[in-house]
Amino acid sequence: MERFLHCFPYKYEKHRPLKILRDDVPRIDVFITCCGEELGIIQDTANAVCALDYPVSKFRVFVLDDGASAALRDTVFSMQSEHPNIHYTTRIKPKVPDYKAGNLNHGLLYSQAIGDPAEFVAGLDADVIADPAWLRSTIPHLLQDPKLAMVGPPQLYYNVPQNDVLNQDAFPPAVLKVRGSMGVSWCQGSGYVARRKAIMEIGGWPTYSLSEDVLCSMLLLGAHWKTSYTHERQQHGLIPDTWMGHIKQRSRWCFGDFKTGLMMRFCLFGKLSAHMTPLQRVGGFMIPALALNAMTLPIFIISLPMLLLSGHPMITYQTPSQLRLLLNLACLMVVSDWVHDLVCSMGNIGYRSYLRWLEAPVWMSPYHFETLVSNFLLPVSLGGRNLGFHPTGSRRDNVKERDPTLNTPFYQRLYNILFGGGVIIHVLYIIFLIFAVQNSARRVLANFPDPAILPAANVMPSSVSMPGDKASGCTILQSQLRSLLTHTFWPPLLWYLYLTSCLVPIRYAIHGQKDRPREELLNRNTKTGVAYPKKEATKTKRSLWSVNVEHHRTILLFYTVTVLWSHSIFAAKRRYPIARSAPVRTSAATPCAPSSRGAMSLLTEATPPVHNKRRGLLRV
Repeated sequence: MERFLHCFPYKYEKHRPLKILRDDVPRIDVFITCCGEELGIIQDTANAVCALDYPVSKFRVFVLDDGASAALRDTVFSMQSEHPNIHYTTRIKPKVPDYKAGNLNHGLLYSQAIGDPAEFVAGLDADVIADPAWLRSTIPHLLQDPKLAMVGPPQLYYNVPQNDVLNQDAFPPAVLKVRGSMGVSWCQGSGYVARRKAIMEIGGWPTYSLSEDVLCSMLLLGAHWKTSYTHERQQHGLIPDTWMGHIKQRSRWCFGDFKTGLMMRFCLFGKLSAHMTPLQRVGGFMIPALALNAMTLPIFIISLPMLLLSGHPMITYQTPSQLRLLLNLACLMVVSDWVHDLVCSMGNIGYRSYLRWLEAPVWMSPYHFETLVSNFLLPVSLGGRNLGFHPTGSRRDNVKERDPTLNTPFYQRLYNILFGGGVIIHVLYIIFLIFAVQNSARRVLANFPDPAILPAANVMPSSVSMPGDKASGCTILQSQLRSLLTHTFWPPLLWYLYLTSCLVPIRYAIHGQKDRPREELLNRNTKTGVAYPKKEATKTKRSLWSVNVEHHRTILLFYTVTVLWSHSIFAAKRRYPIARSAPVRTSAATPCAPSSRGAMSLLTEATPPVHNKRRGLLRV
């Protein structure tokens, strides 16, 4: 659905980089949300914020600690001697968890309680290091447009491993631009700057969904405010460094987007979306719709091998001309998808990264489905549970398979990921899928008789014919090709795409990935202790010959072009028949078609043989 929306010529938002140079700037309260992250990570974030290129008297820093860490409290208090604008606060958590949204609301109230609250508020995750020009580059957009409630840059990372098998490098800029052009730019969860008035107008940060950033943006749009992106590299954070950390994060995002749609009524009606434009409603609808699609995708994935095992064709047709039309449309779809992906990948993301982003929902779908069932459909008495919030960088994962200091043994990593991480599901599915494919191909070939018992003309007998193909006379080889095509190898070879996608977590379990020590990724000032990511650390590195989805898509493209080319050759032979000089005595040829079990025939239709009594020739 989202790829369909990308095809329309929207008027893209033009974001000219802005920077406020004067010191007469508005006041901002910066919130750093923490919940059990490593002390060194939080300290680097706080040091970078205190060193922002912004007048010290014009911004305050609030470390919002939901982990109630005594070590963090002492660290912040020790920083106050040099940075008097930094504050520490923690809260008594409510009985009903409200996670990050509740922590942010506590920050809003605390910054008001100590007096002189700022007009604007900004937020950073505990593991995100802001660029020195972050506030000076973001605040001008809010000053230019009084109806703009929130603006922020995309999330970028500095610890992405080489080749990034799991595609943890978040979202492509092309997608953000399309959503922005539709007027549905949403908060990325970190790096944003917002008007306090607008946040308070919608009742503070919404606690209904774990995706409080997305829901907050939707509520602002429904309240007749605007949101926007800056498309500038202003922040760099950390991706989860474990398999389970990555799965939990993406499942939380997916389920949070779905609950956002429930509260907003999918942005189709209701008071919460009353002031949205039609285009914003479409964009807002896409957010929960894509999440719901990701969570229900296993139903369609598992149905494919079941269809192959059933013996039914993947497509149905009545005449050879209908088959030819369907084949042309299928090939056109594959080629169009390839062109679309190539165009969307242009810019600073790259073709390979974009394809891996499209592939990720397939192999992650079992986890999304389990999240939907256990957190939404099942009651607690039957195993239902509430999805918790586990921030990146927290010390919650017992197995850190990518930690370079631990040197986790191969067998331990393999066992933990396969069984503890649920990747055994992908192994079982691949076995089931391969069995279904070979069973389908074997059944198709078994429907055809031995060529040795056929007449000399090698024309299919009526025992394996189909009423819809009475105008065709086919050889056994041509009939087998058509049946294999319509039953097993119909473009775009969905079973091949599913198989290669499910190999991703298995490859990760076998080969693994090692992170570099975080300190090696930073340039640290020895005097001030302020650290910023190295330039090379912020770029995703890909090996030229690392086999992944981009190579599988290329194979699929060549296969589709070959099928289309072969079909054109057969069609051309039919249009321009060749006369043979040897007289042949033959009975009326029997049309070739699939058997009653569903086998179909040849890539194209052939004109039945006709004996020319006058010349004694067989016209084909």
